Amino acid sequence: MIGTMVRQLTRNLTPEELEAQGLAPYYIDRGSDVYAANAQGAPFTAAYFAAKGDPLANILEDMAADGATVQEQH
Repeated sequence: MIGTMVRQLTRNLTPEELEAQGLAPYYIDRGSDVYAANAQGAPFTAAYFAAKGDPLANILEDMAADGATVQEQH
């Protein structure tokens, strides 16, 4: 959803407008494609998600992975 909104808001911008808004490096690398990345530019990965077939187990697994990620980042 967010990627689609960004695409719709930026689809008619000129290269000069993209550069003025600080988006030029993003569009030089990826064109007008939506590319999921965090603020530091690291691409999205689903490696931290797990599906165990049990909603409670899934939540606990995701929380544990999120906690490990936070510790790695700090």
